[in-house]
Amino acid sequence: MLVLPKGVRHMPGYLPRAAQEALVEEIRRVVQAAPLYVPAMPRTGKEMSVRMTNCGALGWVTDRERGYRYQPTHP
Repeated sequence: MLVLPKGVRHMPGYLPRAAQEALVEEIRRVVQAAPLYVPAMPRTGKEMSVRMTNCGALGWVTDRERGYRYQPTHP
């Protein structure tokens, strides 16, 4: 049996299949417009263990040179 971390809930059937498929397509459009990237830690420049993207007016970014911030352009 799969044990989920505290605070995570599995809610089968919460979204109908058509809504799930529409959500996946929307995520694909976001990733096409703002491709996944690997952010880097401030100071050390070490890459994080995630790939991420942003959508909307501001996106969260981090890099060695300028640290953590929100900015209007995608890296």
